Amino acid sequence: MGLAEKLLNKKVCVDTAQFIYYMERHPHYGAIVKPIFENIEKGKIEAIATNITLPEVLVQPYRTGDDRLAEKYRDILLNAEGLTTFEVTHEMYELSFYEACCF
Repeated sequence: MGLAEKLLNKKVCVDTAQFIYYMERHPHYGAIVKPIFENIEKGKIEAIATNITLPEVLVQPYRTGDDRLAEKYRDILLNAEGLTTFEVTHEMYELSFYEACCF
């Protein structure tokens, strides 16, 4: 059973690297994450990401002037079915930092 099958009917948090692997068709990791994104699009996996992901994935397209890729990133993060992008506030950052440092 592959990773995509193990995640069926689960809620997952997708980090920046996984978006980059998928969107830019990474030679190794792209094949691993592609079925996960396909299942997210089909509604078989519920996914979340944070607002921090968008500026992180836009670094390379902006550096290279790849407006098409930048728009694809915006579209998937802001409009994709099965994916919710939520805002991380400074209070959340501080709390997570406090938790990591003090417990």
